[in-house]
Amino acid sequence: MPSGVDVLTAAAAGEAALAERGYVISRREGTAGRMVVVGRTPAAGWRRHTDRTVTFRAIRRMRGVRVEVVISPLPNEAESRAVLAAALGRVGG
Repeated sequence: MPSGVDVLTAAAAGEAALAERGYVISRREGTAGRMVVVGRTPAAGWRRHTDRTVTFRAIRRMRGVRVEVVISPLPNEAESRAVLAAALGRVGG
C-alpha cells in the first residue's frame, strides 16, 4: 500500500474492491494493526463447486501496510491482482 495508508483504510478499500467484483462479505475482523476481510461468491445449490473464497489481509509492518489477497480453493493470480488493483485504486496507489 502507498505510504500513509493505515490498516483500517486498506481493509476498507479491500472490502469495497471485493463488493465491487460481486463478492459477498462473509467475515470482517481485526484491529488497527491487522484486519481480515473474507468475501465469497454468491453461488448456491448444485453450483457449489464454483464457490470461491477471497481473503484480503492488511497487516501493519515497520515500513507501512502489507496486503495479501488469497483465493481458495484454487488460486487465481489474475483475480488476486484485479482485487489488489481495485483496492489500490481506492486509496490512490
